[in-house]
Amino acid sequence: MNNKFLTITTLIFGAAMLRLIPHAPNFSPIGAIALFGGAYLNRKFIAYLVPTMAMALSDLFLGFYDDGINTLCLQCDRTCLTCNGGTNNNCLTCKSNSTLFGTSCLCNSGNEFFNSKC
Repeated sequence: MNNKFLTITTLIFGAAMLRLIPHAPNFSPIGAIALFGGAYLNRKFIAYLVPTMAMALSDLFLGFYDDGINTLCLQCDRTCLTCNGGTNNNCLTCKSNSTLFGTSCLCNSGNEFFNSKC
């Protein structure tokens, strides 16, 4: 394995992990990762494989649920850590600084959620 490949792969996986920090809705480095991988990885198979594996790895840390109809994994509401549906009334567990009240997560401070944080 050469240094260029290792550096590019590290940058792609690092960008995929940026999906885990709070960001504006629909603004994450997914498109940049795909373009970067396609431009800098020489072999087409590797150019597809590395960004796809990076996305799959970061998906393991994001909350998803099975929609039960199309066997799709969909993202939980921004207030939930884990869920069984896509709304804020389907939470199973909550992110830090919030508490599960019934099936909804409420901020411990009494504030509203903003950018997925209390």
